[in-house]
Amino acid sequence: MQDENRDPDLGELTQSPPVVLPVETKVSPASLKNYLSLLLICIFYAIGWDLLLFHISQTNPDLDLYPLATIYLYLRLFYLTACICLLPFIFLYFIAYSLKNYALRPFWRHFARAFRSQFLTRPQVYGALYMLLVIPLFFAFVGLYKQLIPIMNPFSWDQTLMHWDYVLHFHHQPWEWLQPLVGYRWITAFLAEIYGFWFTMLAGVIIWQALTKERFYRLQFFSTFFLSWIILGTIMAYSFSSAGPCFYSLFSNDMQNPYAPLMSYLSANGPAWIIELQKSLLANLMSGTLIFGGGVSAMPSMHLSMATLCFLISAKESKWLGIFTFVILILIFISSIHLGWHYAVDCYVAIIITALIWSAMGKILRRLQA
Repeated sequence: MQDENRDPDLGELTQSPPVVLPVETKVSPASLKNYLSLLLICIFYAIGWDLLLFHISQTNPDLDLYPLATIYLYLRLFYLTACICLLPFIFLYFIAYSLKNYALRPFWRHFARAFRSQFLTRPQVYGALYMLLVIPLFFAFVGLYKQLIPIMNPFSWDQTLMHWDYVLHFHHQPWEWLQPLVGYRWITAFLAEIYGFWFTMLAGVIIWQALTKERFYRLQFFSTFFLSWIILGTIMAYSFSSAGPCFYSLFSNDMQNPYAPLMSYLSANGPAWIIELQKSLLANLMSGTLIFGGGVSAMPSMHLSMATLCFLISAKESKWLGIFTFVILILIFISSIHLGWHYAVDCYVAIIITALIWSAMGKILRRLQA
């Protein structure tokens, strides 16, 4: 094997052996240690914020810091979405297997054996149980902290972010460039559905990565996932506390609201559920009530961060899957601006930093494996 890589004249190696990414076939202490490292990230994250919550509860004794029922709702929503994603996947796998192996008898026994060996090995089951237990609880904490941002650090960056958008987009707001292209009722309704599709796509990719045999990419995905929510969704969201274009007039000192025409268009032509959701978030924000799915935070956009992560992992799997998730990423970017949820710079920052975290984690994991 070594002679094939050796130059006959120079006697030196001219080509390094290819890097083979590990595929798990059995549970090993090393694989469990990798899961433990991800779990420790979540534990330290929760401990740090619990200390902060204790401080807030001392200074705001009347504040209801999240009833336990809210955590149950996150668990229920995540598992319901998991079932919605899994059932079509199992059905499509069954169709593909049937077309290729319809002559096998007994068919159902062969199908069950193939499905079990492909998706239900011990490492996959342990990995899936780990992630399906940790991630909903992690989201519950993230949802809580998101609602505490304006309490800890009142919104103060909206006017600055609006100005950055104005400068970067040639002295126009990004929504003004998009409006001639997407300012139609049916396109707005379509973009709203794509924006809502984000959670289903993310849940589906999480389940896929929890079940995959590719240990390297699974670790790269989940380490990037957790670090993105901690760095972008927590630290940067607190540092650049902002409400977003749809609430610009309420949280800026600007006498002129550059997003007023956009919000007037959405009020007349946007889907009712988008308008009601924005009103509900504003009402809860003003009342200081902590609810399931509540919270307002513009910078950076976690919708774009997670959509970027879904694209990065999908592109590793398949060219066509990468193209599909890239199209979804672009549509979520457009809908974030068109629906008034985010400034364009929120999206740019989220995409760039998520890609940098992904790249850094890939290099770190390769060095650890070397």
